[in-house]
Amino acid sequence: MGTITAESFIKKLAGFSMSTWINCAIGFIAIPLITRVYSTEAVGKINLFTVSLSLCYMIVYMGMDQAFVRYYYEPPDHCNKQQLFQVCLAFSMGLAVLAAFLILFFYKNVSALIVGEASFVISVCFSISLISNVFLRFSGLVYRMEQNTVLYTVQSVLVVFVSKLLYGFMGLINADYQFAIITMSTGFLVLMVVFCFFQRKTVFYTPFKINRTISKKMLVFGLPLIPVSLLSWLNNSLPQLLLKNFISYSAIGVYSNTANLASIVQLIQSGFNTYWAAFAYENYKTEKSKIQKVHNIITGLIVLFGLCVILFDDIIFFFVGNDFKAGKAFFPFLLITPICYTIAETTGLGINIAQKTYLNMITFFVNTLTNFVISILLMPKLGINGAAMGAASSAIIMLVLKSVLGEKYYKCITNYRKTVSAIIIISFAAICNFVFIDLFWLRYISVFMLIIIHILIYKSEIQNIIHVLLKIKKEK
Repeated sequence: MGTITAESFIKKLAGFSMSTWINCAIGFIAIPLITRVYSTEAVGKINLFTVSLSLCYMIVYMGMDQAFVRYYYEPPDHCNKQQLFQVCLAFSMGLAVLAAFLILFFYKNVSALIVGEASFVISVCFSISLISNVFLRFSGLVYRMEQNTVLYTVQSVLVVFVSKLLYGFMGLINADYQFAIITMSTGFLVLMVVFCFFQRKTVFYTPFKINRTISKKMLVFGLPLIPVSLLSWLNNSLPQLLLKNFISYSAIGVYSNTANLASIVQLIQSGFNTYWAAFAYENYKTEKSKIQKVHNIITGLIVLFGLCVILFDDIIFFFVGNDFKAGKAFFPFLLITPICYTIAETTGLGINIAQKTYLNMITFFVNTLTNFVISILLMPKLGINGAAMGAASSAIIMLVLKSVLGEKYYKCITNYRKTVSAIIIISFAAICNFVFIDLFWLRYISVFMLIIIHILIYKSEIQNIIHVLLKIKKEK
């Protein structure tokens, strides 16, 4: 790659963010529909289906998805990128098919764990969704690493349409949770067939042969990531699992819907995370100063965005069904998790560069343990609010630990006080929203003052972003 300029980085980032903007629009169309068509209990069961599905993803990937990204620009044993893709897909898809057979064999137990009742239909849908999404994951990674923003955007948007909006519309016909799950699974299967056709030259590049050297390299990198992925899943899913056991499916419905609203932060997070991996691994040796600059900019930008979302959360919850409005009190706490994860993508870069992936296991173990302990302590008194606070607290702990470990191998932070101030400010905003939930003006003024303080601290980064955007506009 040639010289990296701020303009070229922003343009690429904007390209990969396009799908996120469209997906966010789909999500905001879906939420008012879903929260009015489905009951809180039905939404809770649908959400637990997707949460359980994500657990199986973590296992069957075997870390091959992350190994594919890591070695895409440095293929082992002189193999090409198509061969690398075939090896990674074959391992994950083979395990997915095996898992599908086991799920169908034990369908009564599996379906009862997910939706609270035995159902062969749910297990079939689960198996179809698992296999389909494994292929779609690797298909998306190819487009991502090729920096093919058009096809990446098309696939990403279609997946979100199927998983969020399609079953919402079908709910107008039948608001039963099983019908919603059948709709999603059928949609995933259709997408797999379509994108398998588009990727046929990569999938069927050559008759597949197991290359021991490549396979060993991929497994050595990927397998240690499985416990990390499982811990990451457990940490993200812990609130729903605890709510299921201690409260109800309805509580899961309220929490998961609010978490979907909090995904508005993905307007910045997803596009950044998608392009960041490809950019960082290709340029970490030659563009260290610019990588450090990106850390400051993304920290300032995503926290500012989160603060603005908190400021106008009354408008956001205006579109939510009445049974789901209780999420407004803990909504800002759920914003903290994606914000911390985005910042950690930069501060923890050194862990993967140094190939010390076992350190991620330590990070996520502490993260999950913190989440569990705080949630258990707070939920008896605060209910769903306690679960959200536990998630936010553990995300901050994860960021601190990952930053400390990552900075040992690759320094990204140039001003620790600046980064810490951003996390403190967004945390105070969440607390103010919770404490002053019934005092509109006091809540509004408190968050507004925190926004002013944050802008003053990140003044140079914000000016830099504005300057680059104006320059890009003039070029057009």
